[in-house]
Amino acid sequence: MSPVPPFRSFLALVVTAAAAFSALSDGSGETEPAAPSFVEVEVASVGIELTSGQPLALLHSDWEKVLPIWIGPNEADAIALGLTGTATPRPMTHDLTASLLEATGWELTEVRVTDIRDGTYIGALVVNGPEGPVEVDSRPSDGLALAIRTGARIQVAEHLFEADLDNVNFLASDGLKPVVRIRGITMGQPDDDAEGLEVLHVTTEIRRLDLAPGDQVVGLAGQAVNSPMDVVDALGGQRQSDPFDLLRVRDGEEETIRIPPPRGPAVIGP
Repeated sequence: MSPVPPFRSFLALVVTAAAAFSALSDGSGETEPAAPSFVEVEVASVGIELTSGQPLALLHSDWEKVLPIWIGPNEADAIALGLTGTATPRPMTHDLTASLLEATGWELTEVRVTDIRDGTYIGALVVNGPEGPVEVDSRPSDGLALAIRTGARIQVAEHLFEADLDNVNFLASDGLKPVVRIRGITMGQPDDDAEGLEVLHVTTEIRRLDLAPGDQVVGLAGQAVNSPMDVVDALGGQRQSDPFDLLRVRDGEEETIRIPPPRGPAVIGP
């Protein structure tokens, strides 16, 4: 039998030890909380939160559920490179990690975003090795960068979609899918050359105003909009406490909808 390469043994030791540590009981005898239910998502884009300029990743499940996650600048770059398929002259950290997993026979099968504590998202990696699947603690941002490179599923605990994040205002970065989120309305560039922007997702409060996914938005605050940057320009002079008019097109018919101010202050990060 050929000897096991040292780096393969070391990786196995690290993953197995991490799994064993996470399984240790505190000896209190208390029953573990029920495991959360998960929703599979994909990364729509990375960009910035408009009020603070902090990087965000925007996750969605067929645009039925949307979750913005604050990430660091380096992780934002790593996710953006993966989404655009941009190669670097030498492997970056997440490229190296993905290659190391493949070379040693370990498979990243799932990236999980499990909770939010004190404004920080908590995540885990599910890695399948010789002894079966193990779960390793991870920052969600690192997990997302790895999932994009390996094709691993991304799962988000369902209760995270219930967090009060309606007032997160988001703009996708250049070179990725153009997406903008303003006052609970997520809009993107339509797949065809149709005028305006396509509504991708709305919050429950906005849906009550008769704006729904699939509608076209061709004007905001009296200005025509055909790109996410047009939205930022149109609302740049608006105070957060001011309502604005949105010109919707549905089935060829135009209608103006008054979008009220948000119920609370804009969310600008954890």
